[in-house]
Amino acid sequence: MFTFINKSLRNKSLVILLLLGIVPLIVSGLIINAFTSRLLIQKTNYTAEQTIDKLSLIVSKNLQGFVDIVFYSTQNKELQSIVSSKLYNDNQKQEVFFNIYYEIFNKQLIKRSDYPYQYFVITSDNNIFTNFSYLNDVDKEKILKLLSSKYWYNSLLYSQIQKIFIVSEPNYLSPNSTQHLYICSNIIKNMSPVGILLISIDESYISKLLDNVRISEKSSIFIIDKNNCLVESGSNYIHFNEIPIEIINKINNYQGQTFNYKVNNEKVLINFRNLYINGIENNFQLMMITPVKDITKDVSYIKYIILGMSFLSIIAVLFLSILINKNIINPILGLHDFAKKVESGDLDVRVNYNQKDEIGKLAEMFNNMLEKIKQNIEEIKEKEESKRKLEIEFLQSQINPHFIYNTLDIVRWLAEMMKVPSIGKALVSIAGLIRYNYDIQNSTVSVKKEIKHIEEYIYLQKLRYQNKFISKIEIDDEILDCVILKLILQPIIENSIIHGFGNKKELGNLIIKGKKVNKKLVFTISDDGVGISKANLKKILQFNNQDNIYSSMKKIGIANVIQRIKLNYGEEYGLKIKSNLSKGTEVKIILPFIKGDISKKIILKKGPLDEDINN
Repeated sequence: MFTFINKSLRNKSLVILLLLGIVPLIVSGLIINAFTSRLLIQKTNYTAEQTIDKLSLIVSKNLQGFVDIVFYSTQNKELQSIVSSKLYNDNQKQEVFFNIYYEIFNKQLIKRSDYPYQYFVITSDNNIFTNFSYLNDVDKEKILKLLSSKYWYNSLLYSQIQKIFIVSEPNYLSPNSTQHLYICSNIIKNMSPVGILLISIDESYISKLLDNVRISEKSSIFIIDKNNCLVESGSNYIHFNEIPIEIINKINNYQGQTFNYKVNNEKVLINFRNLYINGIENNFQLMMITPVKDITKDVSYIKYIILGMSFLSIIAVLFLSILINKNIINPILGLHDFAKKVESGDLDVRVNYNQKDEIGKLAEMFNNMLEKIKQNIEEIKEKEESKRKLEIEFLQSQINPHFIYNTLDIVRWLAEMMKVPSIGKALVSIAGLIRYNYDIQNSTVSVKKEIKHIEEYIYLQKLRYQNKFISKIEIDDEILDCVILKLILQPIIENSIIHGFGNKKELGNLIIKGKKVNKKLVFTISDDGVGISKANLKKILQFNNQDNIYSSMKKIGIANVIQRIKLNYGEEYGLKIKSNLSKGTEVKIILPFIKGDISKKIILKKGPLDEDINN
């Protein structure tokens, strides 16, 4: 994330355009693709259900017709009598052949069937008759040996009730030909088995029947029982021997009629239906397997369309990127280069951009801002020069402090010679105050020095007012090394003593506290004097005459303190005054918490006073 933020505007614009131009297209394409695929699969599933329902009816109807032929043929009394008779020579067998042919072919519906068929009749004495002839002993024994291994044959041979099976077996008359579908039934006479009738149909004809109805060219259709395939379509994409046994087991136990699976690592849709054929012993299902990709192949066209549109979007985005770079990014980078020149100190450079758009307005604002900055710099230089001249004039107008120090020192020695030590101590305090006030080399001092000065000042005021008040100073040790403006406390204390206690008859209390609050230095000066009226307090706090800043240096007062704090530290710092007439005044001085070199210049951001300090 941070790496992207730090990229150039050109790279950012290209990435954003690509995201806005291609991502929505891809996302919407994927949603459309998913929705279309789902809709198509649902529609295909419905079509598959309809198709296999229709096909199961067709197959059931056709197989039921052959089952009915076999059933009615075995119920023929003449046929029952023929197959139960004993045959001793070829003449008798020839006669039986014609009689069976007549009973099966001429009397039954099989003669109207469109399917080529064969029939086998096995009599009670194991003679075999077909629709072509009767078999000789060699062929007869060969076929009987093959049949004896079949479960369905043994079930028919020994059952005293009629049973019908549908099975897939080789063509017994021509083993090398295709598989045949056999409808097999025992022939019962007087509750005893007397023979077996088999009618066979070439599986290719049933297979063609399955080919007529399918939902896809690659659909594979099978007629299966529990374990084997009875018939499969000749044009199957997947052959029965490729189908996992798990699918057959699932069909046998599955309650539904449709599910998905994998065959040869390919996802397929499997539909199946039970074939309802009356009168048979074994059950069959019709199963249709269709590759899912064949169902959803039309969806791939949507993917190609999405890819094509994405490619066109990339070309469009690159074209837009060129336009944006030319008309937006390059002018902004020009402003960036211009700003770097200004940063290096070249205030004479100007932006040359003539368009009337927002960037043009921004360039014009930059140029105007530079003009104002140059004007402000010139004004600041002029003000600093004026301030320097005023300080010089101020110093020249004052009495030479060394002369005052020497004079006071002479008076102190005279007081000691006259044995008046209190006068000497007062003179020492006065000299210290004058020295502190006239030390113009340092405009800032440590809290410790300022408090020392305040103690000397309070001592002299107590002498002057004959101990009319008592004082208490509480300063936290952690702020003693902090740096503050010199003479920032004295004007406030002076106002408390002169105006607070001047007209007060009772003994006054003056409390001075200093501590660190919310990373700020807070001094609290409180007294129980006469207080300040609301009107006077408002005048004090609204003092903001810039023309009197320098002239006010000659009269130290509250307004001067406010101005000095604002000029040196900013609007975030200053005074908070609370006062009630006849009850007293509390002044909070809020300064930055700074430790270190007292000559350090402080530049701080402007802001409102910290609300927590007021509490």
